[in-house]
Order: sequence, then C-alpha cells, then structure tokens
Amino acid sequence: MAEDSRAAPARVIHHTATRTRLRVEGAAADTDYLPSVISALEAHPQVTQVLCNPLTSTVLVHHHADLSADDVFALGEELGCFTVPQPVVRGTPIQELRRLYRQTEDDAMRLSNGHLDVESVSLALLLGSAMTGFVRGNVAFPAATALWYALDLIRQRSTAEPEDPVRAP
Repeated sequence: MAEDSRAAPARVIHHTATRTRLRVEGAAADTDYLPSVISALEAHPQVTQVLCNPLTSTVLVHHHADLSADDVFALGEELGCFTVPQPVVRGTPIQELRRLYRQTEDDAMRLSNGHLDVESVSLALLLGSAMTGFVRGNVAFPAATALWYALDLIRQRSTAEPEDPVRAP
C-alpha cells in the first residue's frame, strides 16, 4: 500500500494491551481503502488480526502486547495506511464565539431568505419567554430577566451604529 498514496488522516481512539482502535477520516467513502489497510497491516508479524468497520470509519488492530498504540500508528504511517491529521487552528475563545455568531447569523439569513437574523430570533424568544412567565405568574426572576434582556436588545439595536463590530467581515 506504500505506493498507493491513499493514506488517510487517522487518530487512535482506544487502546488496550493487545488492541488499538483508530478512526480514519473518509474511510467509509472509499470502498477499496479499508481492504487494502487490512492486507497491509496483517502482513506485519506482530499484527494478529485487523477488522474494519466502514459505518464508523474505524480500524481495529489486534496485535502482540509489546506494540503500543504509538507503534501501531507508526506502522500504519510507514505502510502508507494513515497520516497524522492536521491540527485545527483556532483563535481565542472570544474570537471563536464571534466566528460562530457570524456563521449562525449568515445561516439564519440564508435559510430565511434575508428575513431573520440572530438578534430578531433572540428577541422573539426572549419576549415569548417573558410573556409565558408572566402568564404563569413567574413575574419575579425568570420573566423579568427575559423581558430585561429583550428590552436591552431593542435598545442596542435602536442605538447601534451602522457598522456593528461583531458583524464586520
């Protein structure tokens, strides 16, 4: 399989003394990949059996106790079965929240043909929560808090400058 160059990103998800389970990205989509992994790994003398599950994209390697999970992964890399997945580079938690907010905002606008944004949906939910709380007699904390947040959203929207820094591209 080394000349095949179809090595897929994989990671060890479970390991015992004689078994190592790996999750292989995209293994379910390639019907020829998993059988080639089985034959490549089972050819090694310290590997006793290899089982693959295309539904979960996992490879279970039964091996001698002197092989560690790192050894099994290194063997798979050497044989051209696996590669180390590239790490996902993320920003600070605040940057990630802003990215998720913008993504949610874009999805809401796209799905509603430009009619709904996150603030409008939040406002409707907060007002609905406040009214439900008032009707049920919970006027103290939950309903008053929801109403306060809803009114704060209205105030922010009415006094917001044209370019909101959270929505700036």
